[in-house]
Amino acid sequence: MLSSDLIKNAKRFFTLSLGSLLYAVGIGLFLEPNQLAPGGVSGIAIMLSALTEILGTGVWIIILNIPIMAVAMWKFGFRFLISSIYAVALSSVIIDLLVPTGGLTTQPLLACFGGAVFSGAGIGLVFRAGATTGGTDIAVKLLRLKYRHINTGMLFLFIDGVIVICSGFVFSNIDNALYAAIALFVQMRVINAILY
Repeated sequence: MLSSDLIKNAKRFFTLSLGSLLYAVGIGLFLEPNQLAPGGVSGIAIMLSALTEILGTGVWIIILNIPIMAVAMWKFGFRFLISSIYAVALSSVIIDLLVPTGGLTTQPLLACFGGAVFSGAGIGLVFRAGATTGGTDIAVKLLRLKYRHINTGMLFLFIDGVIVICSGFVFSNIDNALYAAIALFVQMRVINAILY
């Protein structure tokens, strides 16, 4: 008979893997192919991938997360990061496998909502499994150590808002930046719906 700990860990691993897959689908099949960068490390990675055309979005996500994870490991310990490292690695590999397909839609509004719902659901599930998708989540957690008086939501809004604005310049398209802002809002609503 299986122990309750084994069942609990198996459920957690399944939730973490499913969340990573959904997050990757949102980025790789909706947001990245339509040049929508709704904040976070994934948004920066989408822009860097478009600018350099050398490395894929998934590879950029891993590269950008390395220093963030290193600092987080120093501050929070390795146990905290094991699940997050798995989520980042799995989702990044899947993103780079999906992006060459060209995406599921070329309609920016559909891409905006589809990407936000899938990635938001994925992030929510990863959070429920006690991990993060790296990047902004950990950066905010680190900033809160020093600036406790600043609201967590405000930190997310500021960081993601700057990235969305930058995307308008990188892609020379204000429409894409506005769609990215809508995607960011929808994504936050989906995450909250899953968590609360």
